[in-house]
Amino acid sequence: MQEDPEGQEFPDLAGAEENAMASAKEILAEQLLHGKPLRIGLTFEIFDENRNLVLRFPFALAAERAGAPP
Repeated sequence: MQEDPEGQEFPDLAGAEENAMASAKEILAEQLLHGKPLRIGLTFEIFDENRNLVLRFPFALAAERAGAPP
């Protein structure tokens, strides 16, 4: 597990989920471009300012869902 100590702020949970999907797509695309195996088993965990888990976003969803290119 790797933590982002700075984090990011979003106006709502939908914004955080959109960012997680775009970031996961970018990571998966980089893996493909460099001939590495896809790590679709990874998950972003999003916490609020009180460090409560509010969203889990599996990379597998980014691989399955249409969305903006990375």
